[in-house]
Amino acid sequence: MYDGTFKIILFGDPNVGKKSLTPRFLTNLFVSDQTMTIGVDFEVKSLTVDGQKVKLQIWDFGGEERFRFLLPTYVRGARGGLFIYDITNYSSLAHIDDWLSVIKKEIRAEDIFPIIVVGNKADLVEERKVSSANGIRIAKSRNVNGFIEISTKTGENVEKAFEALTRLMLSDTESIKVEVKSAVIVEIGLEQVKESVQRYLNQKSKTNKQITRASTIKTIKKSLKLAEKDKSWDEDIWSFAINLSKSIRIRTTPKTIYFQ
Repeated sequence: MYDGTFKIILFGDPNVGKKSLTPRFLTNLFVSDQTMTIGVDFEVKSLTVDGQKVKLQIWDFGGEERFRFLLPTYVRGARGGLFIYDITNYSSLAHIDDWLSVIKKEIRAEDIFPIIVVGNKADLVEERKVSSANGIRIAKSRNVNGFIEISTKTGENVEKAFEALTRLMLSDTESIKVEVKSAVIVEIGLEQVKESVQRYLNQKSKTNKQITRASTIKTIKKSLKLAEKDKSWDEDIWSFAINLSKSIRIRTTPKTIYFQ
């Protein structure tokens, strides 16, 4: 018995990694994105988000221009979407307006249709052409519901992207939608989180003998405007704190960093 069944669409330019995204989500295996999607691919995945069991019907659209005419047909009945771009190819993000215009033509004004912008190939750090900050800026300016960077090769944040979209679709009240949107839009910033943690550590190392896990997480989440009850970033924040504090700490425990 499912609490919800949602049809979602994956869309974006060719060669951005959509072909490898669904297999990574379904099986946690990386399938090299060497073959082009011919028209539409379809898969089903069950997952549990916040205690609710959900079935996702995942429709992946070929990015080639000649297949784009199919998109309006399959948008009908969908409840949300992931726009995928390649962080090593700026034009794949620059085309976001073309894709969104096709989507929005098929959505009624009263429909709730969350869209998350997903920057793929985050593992290719040296080849990056689109910064996280620029991706966030463009996502916000298009009034979409969130942004996250992933790597289908390493699996980084792949499940988080689908879970974030599912939460938005499950949300019943505007207050919950706003809270989830806030968490997702900041969630992008791996670099932003690291910078915030580093600033906090530098400040505390000069005035405190120790900081606790709970106080660190609470302070960082507040600075990044993350929803306090959203626990999805707690482990990441503390891991960053442990790793970044190596040069200024004496020792750490699972819940405390002790400074010199």
